[in-house]
Amino acid sequence: MHIVMMIGVGLVLFACFFLLRRFFAEPETNAGLPRYTRWFLWVWAIGAAANSAVGVVVAGFPVSTEAMVFVPVFGGPALVAILVAVLGRSRART
Repeated sequence: MHIVMMIGVGLVLFACFFLLRRFFAEPETNAGLPRYTRWFLWVWAIGAAANSAVGVVVAGFPVSTEAMVFVPVFGGPALVAILVAVLGRSRART
C-alpha cells in the first residue's frame, strides 16, 4: 500500500509542476524535455531516494528490497512526466 501511496504522491507532485509550468518558462526549442519536466525528475529522484533511505535506516528493510521498490516508485511518475512532455511537444508542433 505504501508503494501505491508514494506513486500517488509523485503524480500529484508532477501535476503541481505541470500546472506551474509557466514559472519555468523557457524559449521555444524542440531539443530535449521541457524545463518543468527536468526539474520534476530531479526533485522526484531525490524524494524517492529519501523514501528508500528511510525504509533502510528507520524501518530496517534490506537495501535489495528497497532498490526493487525504488524502481516503480520513481519510474511510474517519471514515465508519466516524460510521456506528457513528449506527447505535449508533438501536439504543439501539429
